[in-house]
Amino acid sequence: AGQLQMYNKVDATEMFGLDHRARCTGCLFHPLPEDFQIHRVHVYHDEKAPDAVVYSIWLEDHTLGNMLRMELLRNKDVLFAGYKVPHPYNHMIELRVQTLPKSSPEEAVRLAI
Repeated sequence: AGQLQMYNKVDATEMFGLDHRARCTGCLFHPLPEDFQIHRVHVYHDEKAPDAVVYSIWLEDHTLGNMLRMELLRNKDVLFAGYKVPHPYNHMIELRVQTLPKSSPEEAVRLAI
């Protein structure tokens, strides 16, 4: 009696760590099953639009997403730049970038950073 007990204490690595959800399955740079490792950035071709790429960036939120979107839209070669947070518990943003055929989305993101 008189002691404060902590139940269900959550460790910071459990809350914000990269787990099996951040496994890179089928992204552009790690397409083979033996390469299915945990990475912070996953890159996928956008199936819906030409010259478009989707970046899944783990452990980031609206701060980085909005900053990248604004910088990408300043580039005259970028046709579309947008991001979304699929679920607030995943701590991940999906950045979608589409460029003109003369440029590449990877080059536009490098310039924005």
